[in-house]
Amino acid sequence: MIRILLDKLYLFAGYAAGGFLIAIFVLMMLLSAGRPMGLNIPAGDDLVSWCMVATSFLGLAHTFRHGEMIRVGLLIDQLEGRARHVIEIASPKLAGARRFLPPSPLTTYQPACKPGSVWPTARTADVTAIPLARRFPGASSNLPE
Repeated sequence: MIRILLDKLYLFAGYAAGGFLIAIFVLMMLLSAGRPMGLNIPAGDDLVSWCMVATSFLGLAHTFRHGEMIRVGLLIDQLEGRARHVIEIASPKLAGARRFLPPSPLTTYQPACKPGSVWPTARTADVTAIPLARRFPGASSNLPE
């Protein structure tokens, strides 16, 4: 009884996630195409961001109920037999091992100015730059030292 109710709830969540995905498309088109025509949607960006959150949250229940990992499932569905088994075992292990590797300089945040210095474009208030990650030696960057 409860399993049937939950399955229907998860199915509804999947349809709702699809609806919010369509809402994102419609809002983005209205925001983009409406700007030159003078059409203004108050808080349109906020509405889109809330739709993105709803899509992610509601889509998870439906996705997990069907035993899928969204992006990996596309690859695994194409495989059969031993290759599929190896990939299904290796994928979570590789993802877990990735957290022990140092962060890539390509994906690491680098401040636009030195830590503790005042942001050069601040006009109304001083903004202090706070680094979120360390810089790596040899990382290509055109930032001032």
